[in-house]
Amino acid sequence: MRTPKSQISVMQDGKRARLYCCHSFLTRDASDESHVLSVGVDLVPALDAQGFDGDDIVAAVAESCRRGGGDGVIPPQAAAAIRAASQVLNISWIADALGSQASVICPRSGACPRQPQACA
Repeated sequence: MRTPKSQISVMQDGKRARLYCCHSFLTRDASDESHVLSVGVDLVPALDAQGFDGDDIVAAVAESCRRGGGDGVIPPQAAAAIRAASQVLNISWIADALGSQASVICPRSGACPRQPQACA
């Protein structure tokens, strides 16, 4: 990963699903060791602040990922809301992430919601 990569992810947080976007870049330090630098944002508060129903958007993205076995196309209505929030936040890599499928990511608990399980 020499160029930055952005990804939208769904993660089950207890009984509530969360929607995140992260932006990552592979780099090397002075000792020539590889490191991944990453920054992320929880999209639900940004969506809610713009008048969208964040929980409905998360549910739509999560359902697409469920149907795809862990990865899914972001539904057009959800993509439009995410794009609008990215413009207000002035974070272009959130909109860039819409060019790829969303993925289910696993909580640290070891309970993997992907089918087949990817992180068990």
